Amino acid sequence: MSTNQEKVAKALNAILADDSDLSLDEIKAELASDGIDVERFLTRFSTTMRKGCQAQIKRYAEQSADAKRSKRTSLFGELAAKGLSELIAIRDKVLNGEYGPGLANAARCRDREEGTEVSASELRSWLEDISTSTEQ
Repeated sequence: MSTNQEKVAKALNAILADDSDLSLDEIKAELASDGIDVERFLTRFSTTMRKGCQAQIKRYAEQSADAKRSKRTSLFGELAAKGLSELIAIRDKVLNGEYGPGLANAARCRDREEGTEVSASELRSWLEDISTSTEQ
């Protein structure tokens, strides 16, 4: 158990025992005399709390990552609703650095040869890829 978990467990113990006139050891002894395996309970309780905290942290991290991805993919708006001419205009702006040097560099690495025709779906895919390839 890490020191932070120990601090949380100690604080929880203090809160649970706070409104009692018994000490923590006296409460443990009283529960043990009633046939309760206090150490087993505290171990299981600690595990349950740890797993719950880990699940909350994981959920928060996933939500943050989703929000970050959403922000990145919305850089150019709803690409699926844009026609080829709009997509080409966005590509040109990216290549000219209007979305920042990071995207311009990423775009140049992914750009096609001059005069090569590109479909709307290829251009959408290209724009989605470069929008997530670097921090804006």
